[in-house]
Amino acid sequence: MQKPLVSVIIPTYNRSSTLCRAIRSVLNQTYPNLELIVVDDGSTDDTASILGSYGERIRWISQQQSGPSAARNTGARLATGKFLSFLDSDDCWESDKIAIQVDLLLRSGEQVPCCICDALIIDPDGSQTTSFSVAGVDCSLERGYWTNPELVIATRFVLFNQVALIWRSAFEAVGGFCEDLKLLEDHDLAFRLACLGPWGFDERQLVKKYNETLGIGVTAMRDQLCHAIAWQQVISRCVRWVPDSERALLSLISRCLLEANIEVLCLTSIRDCTQVKRWVARLRLAALRFHQKLNRRRLCWPRVKCAPTLLPGIGA
Repeated sequence: MQKPLVSVIIPTYNRSSTLCRAIRSVLNQTYPNLELIVVDDGSTDDTASILGSYGERIRWISQQQSGPSAARNTGARLATGKFLSFLDSDDCWESDKIAIQVDLLLRSGEQVPCCICDALIIDPDGSQTTSFSVAGVDCSLERGYWTNPELVIATRFVLFNQVALIWRSAFEAVGGFCEDLKLLEDHDLAFRLACLGPWGFDERQLVKKYNETLGIGVTAMRDQLCHAIAWQQVISRCVRWVPDSERALLSLISRCLLEANIEVLCLTSIRDCTQVKRWVARLRLAALRFHQKLNRRRLCWPRVKCAPTLLPGIGA
């Protein structure tokens, strides 16, 4: 029986120097039934000629520059696969990434909206870390299912775009990417998917994320205020997705939003206010960081709950 089609979508903007590496990692997947769609979001370099050189091995489209979320949604509308997977044009996958994730999702069915893997993060100076370690995600299993993804995603950033495989039906059910968001749009999508049910996961580092390219995300990570404002916007959107009956989750997100508001206020004061107000803001920000560190060590802080299989009633 033929394996279900997976649609891989690569949005790109002026990354001709890294685009071939990303495309090659998709074309080299061991999974046999893939379609690759590249959305050129208004590039002004030689991206078009590079894409043309691949002939019928890929599908590609050019559009007026509209941002990464819009480019990904364009690709999703063109896709015909049962599964969707997104790859940034400066990153790449291990050859068995899709095969491993499809197997996991086919075992669970559509009650599990998506699955993710770990990623190796490579900085320009050569230093390396992993996305799970940065997020403070400690899985008790090498492979299985997160049974509380909404609590995990509500309280920390977990790399999503490059590491996820998503049922197309789930992606459409939550409305795809929010095109108003230019930063952390993947976290916004991740939370909406987390509200649908448990997630599959594999602890292997099946993705390589390179921070050598100065795109929107990498630049924002180096600007504390810019990143804090983006986090504040995303957390405030998360609140809208939680039903009133989920009081514990609402309380948790509300606390995270309060912390985000304080962080934005402090960082704004440090940048724009008088010396005395900057000094006060630095003290307040240091106190917030200390409080957050203590919170994350408490037993009540959400940890990842893992299961090797999904029992009846889990995630229902």
